[in-house]
Amino acid sequence: MVRILQFAIAASKGGYTQYITNIWRCMDKSKVHFDFVTFSKTIDFAEEFINNGCQVYRISAYPEENMETFIAEFRNVLNQKYDAIEIHTSFWKSTIVEVMAKEKGIKVIIHAHSTGISKAKNADEEAELFKRHIEIKRKINASLADYYFSCSQSASDWLYGDAVPKEKIKFIKNTIDTKRFAFSPKSRERIRERLKLQDKFVIGHIGRLERVKNQQFLIEIFAEIHKEISHAALLIVGDGSLRENLEKIVKELGIMDLVTFVGKKEDTESYYQAMDVFVLPSLLEGFPLVLLEAQCSGLECLCSEGIPQEALIIEGTERIPLSNREEWIQKIKKASFQKKREDRSKIIMMKGFDTNQQIKEIEKIYQDINKNYDKV
Repeated sequence: MVRILQFAIAASKGGYTQYITNIWRCMDKSKVHFDFVTFSKTIDFAEEFINNGCQVYRISAYPEENMETFIAEFRNVLNQKYDAIEIHTSFWKSTIVEVMAKEKGIKVIIHAHSTGISKAKNADEEAELFKRHIEIKRKINASLADYYFSCSQSASDWLYGDAVPKEKIKFIKNTIDTKRFAFSPKSRERIRERLKLQDKFVIGHIGRLERVKNQQFLIEIFAEIHKEISHAALLIVGDGSLRENLEKIVKELGIMDLVTFVGKKEDTESYYQAMDVFVLPSLLEGFPLVLLEAQCSGLECLCSEGIPQEALIIEGTERIPLSNREEWIQKIKKASFQKKREDRSKIIMMKGFDTNQQIKEIEKIYQDINKNYDKV
């Protein structure tokens, strides 16, 4: 059995935490074993991991905050003897994890998941983090890790640049359970009735309520759309540090009765059913699972140019410049005339984005890493 340490999961099942969870649920656990590192104080879904024999290690300090504490705590984790550590990251903050793992003789996998600074709370913090990212990126070379993974070409260019030869980078598709997100007319009817949206044109969004997801932009253009489409409604699924501020903006715009914040949900597949169009105006993304899920469910999808072209799987999914608000408004209004909705899950599966279909390939990658290492 190959023992892989996944570094690191977050309290919210979004981004690469969702990716890790998706593949863990589907894999043959007699062949590949995952344990997890987290910096979050609590993980709502940790019990599922623990009940399946996995360890979830909590580290109390990020290396950039308190290097001494991080080293002491992370060393104890590495002492549990792993074949490899897979480091999921959006941008460079430090390389101490890679260095410590190699010192222990553990293989290092770096997995790129984004195309920019995804966790900045404001422009000043983003500038500071970007500066740090560039400083580290200039110093790295291909010997930093044993294997390099990436969810997309743009994410690879952002994180590795020219420091890692192209042939050393393995592209791992972000995948979903296509059956779970398939369109269901009955489910649509139930959820729309429960949310009191039966007669509405529902503009939908799922994502963390954080700056990078750009929900303020969505709320502002929705206010304009509603002036012309009186039965329009906005459904926002997710939670985050900006929820209170976004609710305040909704109140100031006088659209409180038209916008529904439902918070963080585990059954997101139900909420896609309720929507008529899915809108993703993110400032940047690596390869957003929510867009894949929305396309699978048969929704018309509109997204920003911060989303890589590779994420547009279904014909008709469009990227629109954030600078052109009028185009966003017109495209969303046009979607209100689309009456027919079809299940696209088979197309998503045929194009290789189903987790259950791809899991054997992913398992083989982990097992081959172990075999290749043994030969060195």
